[in-house]
Amino acid sequence: MRELFRDRWRDARRLRGTRGVAGLWSGVLPDLVGSAVREHGSRLHEWFNGQLIPQPTTRSVATSGDSMFETLRYDLRHTFRMLRKSPTFTVVAVLVIALGSGAVTTIFSAANALILRPLPQVAEPARLVDITRTEEHGSGSMSPSYPFYTHVREEARTFDGIAAWAMVQLTVSTGGQGTATFANVVSANYFTVLGIRPQLGRFFVADEDRTPGAHPVIVLSDGFWRRRFGADQHVVGRSVMVNGSPYTVVGVAPRAFSGVYPVIRTDAWLPLMMAPQLGRGREALTSAGSGWLTLFGRLKPDVSVAQARADLVTITKGHLEEEPKDFQQIASVSLSRLTGFPADASGAIFGFIALLLAISALVLAIASVNVAGMLLARATTRKREMAVRVALGAGRRRLVGQLLTESVVLFLAGGVGGVLIALWTTSLFSRIPLPAEVPLVADLAPDLRVLAFALGTSLITGLLFGIAPALQSTRQDPAAAMRNDTAGAGSRHSWLRNGLVVGQIAVALLLLMSAGLFVRALDRGQRVSTGFETAHVATTPLDVETSGYDEARARAFYDELKLRLLAMPGVTAVSYSRWAPLTGSSAGTRISIEGYQPDPRESRGGELDINFGTVAPDYFTVFGVPLVEGRAFLASDNPTAPGVVVVNEAFAKQYGHGTSIIGRTIEYEKHSLSVIGVVRNAKYSSLNEPLRPFLYFAAAQQWRAGTNLYVRTTGDPAALAPVIRSTVLAIDPLLPAPDVITMDVATSIVLLPQRVAATVTAVLGILGLVLSVVGLYGVVAYTVSQRTREIGLRMALGADRANVLRLILGDGMRLVAIGVAIGMLLAVAATRVMTKFLFGVSPLDPLVFALIPIGLGLVALFASYLPARRAAATDPLEALRAL
Repeated sequence: MRELFRDRWRDARRLRGTRGVAGLWSGVLPDLVGSAVREHGSRLHEWFNGQLIPQPTTRSVATSGDSMFETLRYDLRHTFRMLRKSPTFTVVAVLVIALGSGAVTTIFSAANALILRPLPQVAEPARLVDITRTEEHGSGSMSPSYPFYTHVREEARTFDGIAAWAMVQLTVSTGGQGTATFANVVSANYFTVLGIRPQLGRFFVADEDRTPGAHPVIVLSDGFWRRRFGADQHVVGRSVMVNGSPYTVVGVAPRAFSGVYPVIRTDAWLPLMMAPQLGRGREALTSAGSGWLTLFGRLKPDVSVAQARADLVTITKGHLEEEPKDFQQIASVSLSRLTGFPADASGAIFGFIALLLAISALVLAIASVNVAGMLLARATTRKREMAVRVALGAGRRRLVGQLLTESVVLFLAGGVGGVLIALWTTSLFSRIPLPAEVPLVADLAPDLRVLAFALGTSLITGLLFGIAPALQSTRQDPAAAMRNDTAGAGSRHSWLRNGLVVGQIAVALLLLMSAGLFVRALDRGQRVSTGFETAHVATTPLDVETSGYDEARARAFYDELKLRLLAMPGVTAVSYSRWAPLTGSSAGTRISIEGYQPDPRESRGGELDINFGTVAPDYFTVFGVPLVEGRAFLASDNPTAPGVVVVNEAFAKQYGHGTSIIGRTIEYEKHSLSVIGVVRNAKYSSLNEPLRPFLYFAAAQQWRAGTNLYVRTTGDPAALAPVIRSTVLAIDPLLPAPDVITMDVATSIVLLPQRVAATVTAVLGILGLVLSVVGLYGVVAYTVSQRTREIGLRMALGADRANVLRLILGDGMRLVAIGVAIGMLLAVAATRVMTKFLFGVSPLDPLVFALIPIGLGLVALFASYLPARRAAATDPLEALRAL
C-alpha cells in the first residue's frame, strides 16, 4: 500500500503539481479517517455483543508493514509516553512556545478582526466594493454628493446595486431623558446591497427613498435594542423621539451587524430622505456641490473591478458639467474591496498591523529556537536509547519521523496555549477606552480562523525547528554511543547549539531596537510643541439640535451654560469650538485675500485652499494661545456685526507682504470678513503636520449647533466631569448626559499608533530578551556540565578560579558578540520600514543603536556569569575521580 501510494503521489505531482498532490490527499484522508472509524465502530459493536477477542499482545513499536495511520498512532503513543517521563521539560517547552505563539496569535487575532474578517451577516462579501471619487491624475478625493449618487445608481450597468450612507449623531428618547446615539442615514437599498436580513420587522422600502422628510422610520441595531429597549420583542411599530420628532421603529438589524465600518458602534439606521431633518442641511439632497456621502456597490457576477470602474468613470464624466468647479476636477473613480475601513485608511492600517505582526513573529522565532535548543540538549541524554533502537533495526528515517512527532506535539500544545493567551490579551485590549470622536468597538477575540492560524503556525514551526535536533540526534555511530553512554560524554562544542543561541541573541536585539525606536518616537511626539496648553482643561461634545433645539434656543443654552460654569469654584475660562484641536479633525475651504494675487501653483481658480477652525470668545484664553497682534473674538462679534476672522502668524507672514494684515478683507463663500487679530502658530490636526497658514472664524457668525465645550480650571480637570454633567442637566434634564474627558486624554489620539506600537514592542521585546537570555543561560550551563572533567583537569594542573571564570564567560560572551553583530546588521536593514511611524526619529538613531546592544550585553553577561561561577567552584579532586 505504501508503494502504491508513493507511486500515486509521484504521478499526481508530475502531472498536476501542488494541486494534484492536494487533490490526492483530499481523497486519501477521508478514506483513512473513514476506515479508522469503521474499524473502531466494528470493534465497539463486537465488544457490546461480547464477541471481542482479546489480542494476545499489544505491540509497542511500529513495523515496516504498518499503514501510515498505524505508524502515526504508534508515534503519538510513544511521544506521550516520553513526554510524561519528562514532565518538567514538557511543561517548560510548552510554556515557552505558548508565550511566543500567544504574541503572534494576539496580533493576528487583531488583524483578523480589523482587516481579514468579512463583514458579518453580509452575503458574498467578495462582490462588494468601496466606491471613491478621485482625481483623474492625482491622489485627491472628495465625498460624493447625493445627485452624483443618483446618477451612478440609475445608470451603472455593471452593478447589482449601489448604496449610499453617512454618519449622523442623534438623540433618541422614549419620553424621558434622551440618549446620545450614533447612527447612519442610508439609502433604501443599503441592506439589500449588503444582502442582510432583519432580525425583527423589516428594513427600508423603495417608497421611503423618494420623498424628503415623508417617512420618519428607524431600524435599530441589536445592541441598542437590547440596551435601550430591553430586547422587547414587540418593539416594531413603537414610536420613539429622534431629535425631538416622532419616528416609528420598523425593524431590528441582525445581532452581529454594526454597519459597514464595524469598529464604529452604530445604534440605528434611518432613511437618507430624512437627512435634512437630522442636521444635514436643506441642500444635502439637491446640491451637486455638497459632498457628504459614502458609496459602495455589489458587482454583478463575472464583472471585474476594472470593468465596473470604467463604467462609473464614464458616468462621472458625463455629468461633470452639472457640477461646480471643485467637483469637475474630481473626474475619476476608484474601487477597492469593502474592508470595514475607509478606502484611504485601509492601506495605512494594514501596514501598521503587518509591522506589529512581523515584530511578534520575532518572539515566536526566539521561543522556537529556545525549544529547539532544549530538544537538542535532550537528545544528548537519549543517545543510548537511539543507539539501542538502531541496533534493533530501526532506520534513521523512522527515528527522525518519531522525533519530529514529539516536536510537533510540543508545538501544537504550545499553540493551544497561545490561543488561550490571545483570548486573555484580546479581552484586555477590547476593554481599553480609546479617545475618539466616534464610539469605537472592536471584537478582537480569536475565532476559528485564528485557531487554524495558530495550529498551522505551530505545525510549521514544530517541523522547522524540530528537524535539526532530530537529524543531530540520529547522526551517530550506535556502537560508539553504546560504549560511551554517560551524560558527560560527547562533543565539547556543538555548532548547531551555539548557532541557535546566536540566532536568539540577534533576533532579540532586533526586537529590542524596534521597541527602542518606537519609545523614542513616542517621547519625541510628547515633546512636540503644540502651540497651546491642554493641561487643566476638560472637554465634552455637545449638540442640543439633536434634542430639538432651534438656533435661538441653542444659542441661549450655550450662553447660559457658560455663565453657570464660570461661576463654579476654580473655573477660569469657558469656550466652544466646532472641532477639537489635535484630534485628527480638520476642515478646509477656499478664500481670496484683498491685495494678494496668488501664484497659479498655490491656487485653484484664483482662490487659496486654507484650513480653518470655528471658535467662540475666550477660546485662545482657554488654551493659552498668545495674541500677537490685534484682538481676539468678543461676544459682540455676533451674527448682526460685521464679519471678522483671526489668522495665525504663518498666514500673516505669507499673505501680508511684510505689512500688518489687520484690517485686510478675506472673501469666503460670498462673505467679506475683516482680519481683526493674529495669534501664535500651533498644531491643529496632527503632531507631524507642517507649519501652515490657518484662520479662525467666529462661531457666532458661522453657526453650527454641534460644538465642543472647553472648561479651564485651576485644579484637576477630571474632577470637573460631574460638575459639567450636573450643570447641563440642571438647565435641561431631558438632554443626554455629556461624556466629559480631559483635553490631555482627547488629544492623546494623535499619538495612538506610536503608543500602541511602543507598548506592544516593549512587551514583546522584554519577552524576547527573557527567552533569549534563558536560552543563553541554558546553553552555557549545559556546556559547563559537559566540561566538568576538563575543568577539573585544568584546575589540577594549576588553573585558578579566575581562569575558569574567564574561560566560561569568554565562551558565552563570544556567542553574544556574534549575535549582537548580526542583530545590528538586521536592524540597519529592517528598521527603515518603520520610518513613517517614527515622528522624525532616525531609524538608525544613535542612542538606540548604542544603548540597546550595551544593555543586552550586560544582561547576557549576567546570564553567563551564573554557570561560570558554578564552574569556577568545581572541586578538581571530585572531577578527576570521575575520569
